[in-house]
Amino acid sequence: MEVLYGQSVVLRPLQKEYFNAYLRAFSPLVRQLLHVSKLSSEAAYLYHSLERQSPRNPFYCIFDRTSDDVIGAIQLRDRDTYHGQLYCWINEGYWGTTYFKQALELVMHHYFEDNAVLYINAHVDSTNARAYQALRKCGFADCGIYKG
Repeated sequence: MEVLYGQSVVLRPLQKEYFNAYLRAFSPLVRQLLHVSKLSSEAAYLYHSLERQSPRNPFYCIFDRTSDDVIGAIQLRDRDTYHGQLYCWINEGYWGTTYFKQALELVMHHYFEDNAVLYINAHVDSTNARAYQALRKCGFADCGIYKG
């Protein structure tokens, strides 16, 4: 997988050397919204994702292009294994900017160009209105409401 460059962000494929910076940016507020109770759970998920990443299942760390800090992540998971293909977050210090939209547009363009798929899906917790609105702004459409 290649590095993807946007105006304000750089997407780099997940590597073990990014884990500490990733976990520092994975703030208590982000953990709360994603229902991740412990950093160790997310660290285990990173190891699992590192082993399974591929062009069909990319996992990128989102970097601020100016500071070169990890500010979030975006992953497209196997639709047969996960309910929602899209796993993404951005540190709250970057909410209300175009960073997330840029990252999503970069990964979507690259993903659709390299894979014979027509769409992806995302599940958003009903209490996470900010994530829901961000995905709507990026072109996602409502398909239904799930319980649980």
